[in-house]
Formats: sequence, structure tokens, C-alpha cells
Amino acid sequence: MFSDFLSYRESDDIYFSVKRGDFVTFLGKLNTHIYNNVIYKNSNNFMMVNYNKISSKNYVDKLYSLIKVASYDFIDSFETETVFTELGYNLESLGMKVNDIKDKVSKLSSILKLPLNISPYSLSNSKKALLLIGCSLISEPKMIVIDNLLEVLDKSDYEIACKVLKEYVNNENIVLNFTNNVEESLLGNFVYVSDDKKIVMSGKTMSVLNEEKIMKRLGINLPFIVLLNKYLIDYNLIDNYILDYTSLGGALWK
Repeated sequence: MFSDFLSYRESDDIYFSVKRGDFVTFLGKLNTHIYNNVIYKNSNNFMMVNYNKISSKNYVDKLYSLIKVASYDFIDSFETETVFTELGYNLESLGMKVNDIKDKVSKLSSILKLPLNISPYSLSNSKKALLLIGCSLISEPKMIVIDNLLEVLDKSDYEIACKVLKEYVNNENIVLNFTNNVEESLLGNFVYVSDDKKIVMSGKTMSVLNEEKIMKRLGINLPFIVLLNKYLIDYNLIDNYILDYTSLGGALWK
């Protein structure tokens, strides 16, 4: 069992902790508030990361190499002239050798299917979002924080991002995904759901999604495949949840 990597406690009603290997989804009205606190847009003193007490004074020193952020707010805020230099920007700041940067950028761009020798601004929004995720991952932080970005991805880029992020988490790293899209909750293993005052519900993904009445009261619909599974289980067509469409279709045709 991994110990907590990040512990956040704002009050008795707003607190959470995450450990290495977690892919955590945040849904609800407190998302912006919590996200801003986690990345220290707001000043606070109620977070610990990797056993270090974090404050606005030591945030950069303590977290620069540990946590990266990929947000929709950055979709048109690039630092350099090409995709190649954008991906390599963080590596340069870490003092990595030029040949090592080239190798790392080439490998990741191939996985993400990103063209290297064009301006980031010439990319589609989907590719820009994928680039932002790549820029966060390339320096191998312990955690990345994603804010309302995955829903920008088209189907093929979404599949690429899901594969890359799941592999990243499987290597004992952490993803915090702040989103308004409940479908994205199925990517992770843990969910926090809030109203405008507190975290109302938390737990393993399917445990939370099974609380349909509470979710509806909060104005959050269940993912379509979860609703479909519920209907199929009610009609005794399947016995357990099958959250992959291909596998579900195969089970129904048996």
C-alpha cells in the first residue's frame, strides 16, 4: 500500500488525499475552487505534498519537479515556435543534454502522433490539448493536474491520451482530473463529487456511480454505458457491469 502523496484539508467538509497509482476524477461545483487551491492560484496553507507542508512561499521550490498542470486555460498559451521546442521546453529548464531532449521528444511525439516542425498555434484544438498533456508528462513528474481538457480531444486523440495517462498511472504516478464530463470518471479509480459547499461523496469509481439518486440530485447524469448496464442487469441480460462497448456487445451476443 502506498502512503499518501498529496493530502488536502481545507475544512471538515472539504478534504481528500491521493496516493501513487491513483487516477482521481473531480466532479461538481467546487471543482474550480479546489483546482485553484491545488495549483496555488489561491493562497492557502492546508496542503501537504510528499511529506512537505506547502504554502504560497515554497510552492515553486517544492513542487516544480513533482507536479505539472495541463489546463484548457493554456490552450492558446504556448512558449515557443514549434511543437518540438514546446515539448522540449521543460527539459531544457531542467538542464538535460540536447541529444537526450531530442530522443525524449521524438519518442513522445511519436506516441502522441504530433507533428514536430510546425507552430503549436497551427494545430487543431484537439492536438493542442494533446500537446499540453505531452508537455506535462515529458519531464516525468509524480503527478499531473488536468483541468477541463480531455473533453476537447476528438475520438482518436482521446484514445491516445487515455492510453498514455493509464500507462503513466500504472508506473506509480498520479492524475487529478477536474472535469464537467462525467464520462471521464470511467478513466480513473477514484471519484470526488461536490456541491457548492462541500465534498458530498467520494470513493471508488463504480461505488460512487452506483449512487444514482445522489448524482441526480447534484445535477450529474451517469455515464451512458453505466446507465445501459443498469438497464441490461435489470432485464437479466447481463449479470455484472461491463464497461467496454466491444465486450458488452460480445456478452449480449452469446
